[in-house]
Amino acid sequence: MNNEGPLYLAGGRIKALFVHHTAASAPYECTDSAAIVRGLHVYHVKTNGWRDLGYNFLVDKCGTLFEGRQGGVDRPVMGAHTYGFNSESTSVAVLGDHTSAGASPEALEGIARMAAYKLGQYDADMDGTTTLTAGATQKNYAGTSFTAGKQYEFKTVSGHRDGFNTECPGHQLYPQLDTIRKSGPAARLKIGAVNEQAIAPGGTAKTLGPLAVDFSTSTAAPLVSSFELLVDGTPVATVAGDATRAATVLSTGSHRVQVRATATNGKVSTSLPVTVEAEVPEVPEVPEVPEVPGVPDVPGVPAPPTRLTDTHFSM
Repeated sequence: MNNEGPLYLAGGRIKALFVHHTAASAPYECTDSAAIVRGLHVYHVKTNGWRDLGYNFLVDKCGTLFEGRQGGVDRPVMGAHTYGFNSESTSVAVLGDHTSAGASPEALEGIARMAAYKLGQYDADMDGTTTLTAGATQKNYAGTSFTAGKQYEFKTVSGHRDGFNTECPGHQLYPQLDTIRKSGPAARLKIGAVNEQAIAPGGTAKTLGPLAVDFSTSTAAPLVSSFELLVDGTPVATVAGDATRAATVLSTGSHRVQVRATATNGKVSTSLPVTVEAEVPEVPEVPEVPEVPGVPDVPGVPAPPTRLTDTHFSM
């Protein structure tokens, strides 16, 4: 139906997620969701004249996620979803009309999973803010004016109405966005140093065995239950949610080291790995002490002294 191929963000970086609803009021079953997505695809291409489906992702009321615009779920694909701000963002649309009713918990969970994945690829905080450059001069739903070429602050997870003059994603879904922002796993989790030497994700460090890993997350400590230090995928140390360091001792060899965080909501995130090459010095063997002839080998029993000269005499 469309063979123009995808476009990718010029900067190669997704800085924000815009949440939409499809505004279709007809009830549906989750078994119909794939057909609904195909119908939206046809409408966007045949009626709107777009190169592909406008949304990058879609989610139904059962929490099932669908890829929208082609180009790769792991790539910064440019969609057609939030006029004026498509060039630095991605999008997800919830099937249905959420003007008078909020999205289901399953749909919110689907959005949170998608947001954590896509924003996490670019070290963006789900519960943070970002700066976007306006691509058009216009106003949003709240009356905020944008001038093309100027920069404006947005919440990293925003609604369509934050960038354009529309009620989307609906009066009841829009206030639910704050739940999504705070429902993800620990955000921006990364290793910053190995044995007090700075390191970037994917970097390599060396050690003689001892390993101390410093890490950070933008998620507040009260929202994190614990951190685990992973060596070659296996937990070797666990520290509290307010910790910033974990330690262990490595065996000789090259090891993949990561930190895994478990949030208080049970969700888990894992840092990008670093490589630590350990070269543990061999401990020299202690030679055995040879036996001395004539000395009794009785452990713990001292030998009596031998009197060589009797110096005791009386006057």
